[in-house]
Amino acid sequence: MRRLPLRGDSFLLDFVLRFSPMSDLDNAPKTTSHSHETQSTSHHCCNCEAAWAASKTKATYLQAQFRRLAAIRGSKRAIIAVASTILTIGYHMLKEGTTYRELGSNYFDKRNILRTTRRLVKRLQALGHRVILEPTPSPFQSSD
Repeated sequence: MRRLPLRGDSFLLDFVLRFSPMSDLDNAPKTTSHSHETQSTSHHCCNCEAAWAASKTKATYLQAQFRRLAAIRGSKRAIIAVASTILTIGYHMLKEGTTYRELGSNYFDKRNILRTTRRLVKRLQALGHRVILEPTPSPFQSSD
């Protein structure tokens, strides 16, 4: 993949930052509406449509991100975050001249295995099960 001719990296970075939910850093402590006035409506719609489609794919990082954020913040805000992630991924692919590398749907579980284990044990105990953990080789660690 060869690098596309752009008006500079700052142009693409500016485009990504305009779409991100917290791009107004001067007013960060305030709870104001972050409207997307600086970006055309057609770009905003296309980005959100791509994010909706990505959230429906099976066993992908973007689906995992959408589900994790939608449970906490709601589906509309999660879609904006996924759309921003898609733009960020595109920016780094163009800047570094690489192809997309899928992180997988279990990326957030692999980030902190101990926290995931504690959370799942608590859920099982809340359902009335007694949990006894035995250490085994982790499926996420590569055996060298």
